[in-house]
Amino acid sequence: MISVIIPTYKPGAYLWKCLDSLESQTMDKQQYEVIIILNGCRDPYYEHIIHHIGKYSMNIHVAQTDVAGVSNARNIGLDISKGEQVCFVDDDDWVSEEYLQQLFSAVKKTGFITVSNVEAIDETSGKTRADYLSSVYQSLCSQKTVGLLKARRLLSSSCCKMIPKEVIGKDRFNTRLSRGEDALFMAQISSKVKGVALADAKAVYFRLLRTGSASRSDKSLKRACGDFLLQEYSFLKVYLSDIRHYNHLFFLGRFLAVFKGTIIKYFSD
Repeated sequence: MISVIIPTYKPGAYLWKCLDSLESQTMDKQQYEVIIILNGCRDPYYEHIIHHIGKYSMNIHVAQTDVAGVSNARNIGLDISKGEQVCFVDDDDWVSEEYLQQLFSAVKKTGFITVSNVEAIDETSGKTRADYLSSVYQSLCSQKTVGLLKARRLLSSSCCKMIPKEVIGKDRFNTRLSRGEDALFMAQISSKVKGVALADAKAVYFRLLRTGSASRSDKSLKRACGDFLLQEYSFLKVYLSDIRHYNHLFFLGRFLAVFKGTIIKYFSD
């Protein structure tokens, strides 16, 4: 029923923690598959992964591509996935034991995606840190289901969610973007999202805040401006491609979020 897609690049021991958490799921292992996409450098990582997954009883598929990039890896995972529902998990993150069960239990209506609770863990201290995804989830979870606009901040990430394959359809991640690709993908599929269901708080996605990770590394003003222009252009292109069916206010929020996440963030840091 569920395909869990994990892109990984030169993985370390954190990947094993991610896989351990998926092996420990309360859901019947025949009901989900795990797809690992090793992108970029093959050796010695591919053999390490093949050797390590022998200890698990869950269904695991491993694919490799010489093309580095999380978007390309996720697209490959989508192309080979067999589940009716899709979950994206980053290789340095992990999930609670009831993650898949609670997300699936929250599925109630056609066209609804389900979202989980989130905890951000600092790699250095091991302590939980404030996280915007967690804050938004906590503010909405009592409502069980919400509309697209209310859940717009949750849709900045493709992780911590269960997304119906029929909602994704033929849409894929934009491989030109190295930042903001998650938010753009969620915006692409937003015209087919009827609403958002909040899973039980027992479904927890643990985000590891690693120094030097792609989404949290420092950048120059030139890089910030480049990211701003490319992301805004990409969102505008998607919006204009089917303007009648996209929510105008949702995309306005995305445009403002890109400005805040690139230009404003650069000066505030």
